[in-house]
Amino acid sequence: MKLIDSIDALKERSTLINNSNIDYQHLQRITTQVLNHTGEVTPEFEELCRTLNILCSRVENSMVTLRNMIPIKGSVNEVQTD
Repeated sequence: MKLIDSIDALKERSTLINNSNIDYQHLQRITTQVLNHTGEVTPEFEELCRTLNILCSRVENSMVTLRNMIPIKGSVNEVQTD
């Protein structure tokens, strides 16, 4: 593998991790706002819900990409959570 390929791969992984972290931070904040909402459904609340749906999709896609980057595959049932 050429050095430039290694650099590009590292940048790609870093971008995935950084973007995932940013999306997840916002996902946590907006999820709390949406799930704890008890007021009327306003245009602002509807926009929060749309944003939350987008963030859920982004995080889901990022996790699939991350899973595909794992060098050793195993089933979820094989993972120990001691």
